[in-house]
Amino acid sequence: MQEQRTRGLAAVHKSRAERKRRKLSALPSRVFLWIASVFLVWGVLYYKYAQSSLESEKARVFEKQRAIAATIGPSYEPLRDRIEAWTMEASGPYEGDFIDPRIDDIDFMQAAGVYLRLRIGDATSVERIREAAQGSLRDGFTACLFRASNPDPTAGPPCELTRDCEEGLFCSEYDRCTKASQPYNMRSIYRGTRVLFDEWTVDLRTTTNDMRVRYLEGVLDDSANQDVPLAIEALRNAKFFLLVLDEDPPDISEEASAEDVQAEPHAARVYLYGLDGPHEGPLLRLRRDIHAQLLTGAGSALLDAETIAAQKRQANGCQLALEVRKALEVAAPAPAP
Repeated sequence: MQEQRTRGLAAVHKSRAERKRRKLSALPSRVFLWIASVFLVWGVLYYKYAQSSLESEKARVFEKQRAIAATIGPSYEPLRDRIEAWTMEASGPYEGDFIDPRIDDIDFMQAAGVYLRLRIGDATSVERIREAAQGSLRDGFTACLFRASNPDPTAGPPCELTRDCEEGLFCSEYDRCTKASQPYNMRSIYRGTRVLFDEWTVDLRTTTNDMRVRYLEGVLDDSANQDVPLAIEALRNAKFFLLVLDEDPPDISEEASAEDVQAEPHAARVYLYGLDGPHEGPLLRLRRDIHAQLLTGAGSALLDAETIAAQKRQANGCQLALEVRKALEVAAPAPAP
């Protein structure tokens, strides 16, 4: 039946089928090569365009950074460098207690200033100081030492960035919207000026992701609009720099945090430096052993370990503040008869 439906010679049909197969097999290869070439050229052109756009975006962000540096740099960088140099020097061998009579002139317990508290091992280099400063908190020490009326740093609406807060408030180290308090935490100054750090600059320069560039630009805009003005105000008004270095207690783990150290009996160093005019330089240097005793009530047994550790930190900090007050009272000249 098949032979009856086939017209012409079988060899002719076979030859035609073979030619048709060859044509169909050759056509996709040529088309594939052509499409591949088009995509390759398009890819190269798009890559060059994307790179050019990325570099243009980076240049625009760097221009914003230079504007911030020009605004705050001349007043901020020299002061930051002095604070970091003093901090590294204070981490060395202790040179003994010292109180300069000029300390009475600035009345630092009520004046505007800058505060930083670190574990002593984190005060040995600029990089470690800046990293560890993110854990510096105004605590029981500042609460018991200073007479300034400050808002509760743990109160207020929660926040992640200062832009989350109402005008006039900033996002504190406790991630709460609050008014600026005295002394001003160096942690907040570092956060507000982090866009001037080498790490931020290198991050922007080396990234190949346009989304990362937009993120860094957002950080820059937040700093320029919110945090930098607060940092400028704090530095412009600061009369002193107060530094507390906590020495490690015996047998504490290297992995322990600064807060773990503060909750244990240990020795702490307190340094006060003047920042303006005739009062510039070291004004106070004290070292004290602190081991505050907590007075426990009937409900204390129900407290969890974290709460008890926080209470110990606050008690130790307050004891250190009282030791500073006592040393200042002893050093104060007797009143005239």
